[in-house]
Amino acid sequence: MDKKSIIGIVLIGILFFGFTIYSSRQQQKYQEELAAYQAAHPELTQPVVPDSSAVAAAPVVESLGAATPDSTRLAREVAVLGDFLAAAKNAAPQEIVVENDVMKVRFSTGGGIVRSVTLKDYTRYGRQGERNEPIEMFVPESAKFDLSFFIKNGLNNVKVNTSEYTFTADPVVRTDTAQIVCMRLPVAEGAALEYRYVVYDEATPSRDYLVDYTVRLVGMAPYMANQSSIGIAWSNTSYRNERGFKNENMYTTVAYRVPGEGSIDDLSMSEGAKEEKISSSVEWIAFKQQFFSSVLIARDDFLYADVAYDTASPDSGLIKAFSATMAVPYTAQTEQYDFSFYFGPNKYAVLKKIDDAQGQSLLLDRLIPMGWGIIGWVSRWLVIPVFDFLRQYAGSDAADALEQERYYAMRNEYLRTKRLDGSLEELSGADYFFMVYAYGHDFYAKLVNEIGSGAFYEGLKTYYNANYMGIGTKEKLIAAFSEAAGRDLTGWFEANIAPEAAQ
Repeated sequence: MDKKSIIGIVLIGILFFGFTIYSSRQQQKYQEELAAYQAAHPELTQPVVPDSSAVAAAPVVESLGAATPDSTRLAREVAVLGDFLAAAKNAAPQEIVVENDVMKVRFSTGGGIVRSVTLKDYTRYGRQGERNEPIEMFVPESAKFDLSFFIKNGLNNVKVNTSEYTFTADPVVRTDTAQIVCMRLPVAEGAALEYRYVVYDEATPSRDYLVDYTVRLVGMAPYMANQSSIGIAWSNTSYRNERGFKNENMYTTVAYRVPGEGSIDDLSMSEGAKEEKISSSVEWIAFKQQFFSSVLIARDDFLYADVAYDTASPDSGLIKAFSATMAVPYTAQTEQYDFSFYFGPNKYAVLKKIDDAQGQSLLLDRLIPMGWGIIGWVSRWLVIPVFDFLRQYAGSDAADALEQERYYAMRNEYLRTKRLDGSLEELSGADYFFMVYAYGHDFYAKLVNEIGSGAFYEGLKTYYNANYMGIGTKEKLIAAFSEAAGRDLTGWFEANIAPEAAQ
């Protein structure tokens, strides 16, 4: 071993030793900082607890019991909650419906929540296999959005979960560009929690699928107990929209973005349940399906988030149950929180336009899988912009008509000049596409019409079982479908794979 090698080994050893010491110290520092942060933010490890010096014995309304006579129960609720919250706890909820050109939003005064969202331009597979049912973003009965905080009642601190109370609602306000829904939960004289929802109309297409949501603490500071955060719990269960459960489930998950990151994270796919605790701040959380997403955006970020999902049974008509538990910071000076909901398609052109308060992209477009490496880059920066450019300057209808005309011209040329049973080895690009996908699709659609869907699927099964891990041929394919149809289809196949006759 020469001198240079020895020196190199020594240097590597020194660097390795130094890195080990540095890493150990950084880990120790991290643990100390984490312990200090958790001490300052106990909500990270346990529910928000009011200052113990101000607590005698915090009553819990649920402990009043259902068997208590109504008059007694109401009196005890008033004593614990005060007149306003007691009244709100026993009021009957009502529904408010607001819609624009792309969606219908149903609000409920019970908890002051978005109870359901219907997308007008999209449909899902129904029970009979027909795609004729509108997209419902989630099951109304599963919708939950809950703010939790403590208020003072004498020497006691009372936990308020907004989902347990009925808000009062103002008439819907209509402006030139939006419809505004205001609901409030009175807490005391001159103090209320106010929700303000804004649903935009066709004059603001970039916000069609957005519902801006503002939480205002009106005169609440004197009544709020000592606490450093307000908890948020959001959950719902999504319908199954596509025929194939497994494929749709593969693209259904919880996704989120950490502020400042150039990418997004998710829980990945599972056929069971998954959960994750995110100790850093979070900009938005998405309950993402294959083609649609429900997204909650915090304009000033969440402190942390615990997210989870559980997969539904394939025959239930559902896909996944989602949940997220977050917190936002609170001080006596806090007057409002600004959020936004997105309920809409995973459409690049729409998601790309959604910005933060500073006009920076929220990267919601990353909810759409673009492929890895160079494929993703080409899709995002070349293919999609080119199509957007063409549609912008040629017009959507004109572009669609031109593309349709081009498609059918090329398809008809293949029908006129090509045999379907030719070799595919020499084909590439457009040739391969039109031969395999266009020409082939037309052929098999005609075969279904000729022998019926039952015989068609039986023929496919017979052909697959006979040629699995083997070599398939045209003759074997004809034999399989002839057996399923109960008649010889040789003549029909020959006529429909030949030029011109196939038309």
